[in-house]
Amino acid sequence: MFAYEHEAFRVRLAELAGVVDEHVAVQGDKTFRGEPRIIEELPDGVHACTVQMIGHENPWALETYLRDSSLTVAADMFPDCLYMVCDGDEIPHPDAIRQAVEEYPVKGPRLLPVRYHEWFGNWRAPDDWQPPYAHMVQPHIGRLEDFLAADPPGATEVRRLRPWLPCDAVGWHLSNLGGPGMVFDKFGQFCHSEVDNRRDRDIVRMRRQMALRRDVIDRFPLVKTDDVPSTLGQFPHLIGE
Repeated sequence: MFAYEHEAFRVRLAELAGVVDEHVAVQGDKTFRGEPRIIEELPDGVHACTVQMIGHENPWALETYLRDSSLTVAADMFPDCLYMVCDGDEIPHPDAIRQAVEEYPVKGPRLLPVRYHEWFGNWRAPDDWQPPYAHMVQPHIGRLEDFLAADPPGATEVRRLRPWLPCDAVGWHLSNLGGPGMVFDKFGQFCHSEVDNRRDRDIVRMRRQMALRRDVIDRFPLVKTDDVPSTLGQFPHLIGE
């Protein structure tokens, strides 16, 4: 799924060049709040698809609908492939993808672990917050039938329940790259109702959190790390002091 993660998506394309055959970016014609949204332009060579968001009023139901639609869209465009189900700012490690492909189907579909990074590619959440991975939801890779055979079925449920064996190498969830302005847009159109308030959407406060190397909603301090995508040096403005 893709919405506003332009900076992270650029890193993703560079990092996974030669490892991922095709990128399919799926966008909804409405936000998860049900409001009309402008379809974002994407880099050349990325297969873009717009999904009509209908039939749901709950924001989380709309997210489920779009994520599950992203898998069926990719399967329609490129049948008989292995599919990674990720958000635009989630970058699985290339070695994890290679491992999943090489060991499939013997070890079955796999989880592609990522750690949570924020503001800059080399700032991440501390270890005591994110073991064994950054979030409950994680990228996964498998065939369409693997996702459909899960209990309950679908890309969203697989990400939520994490039933599959993880690969060894850990990638990166590059959240909020692009600064406070992007975060403001994110809170405005995503289903983060818990932070859609005057305090957390204050751009001055966001800039202060960034300067203090703090999570945008103050869950934890951020630590500097050398665990970054190998191509991050191509994007020096995404490296923080």
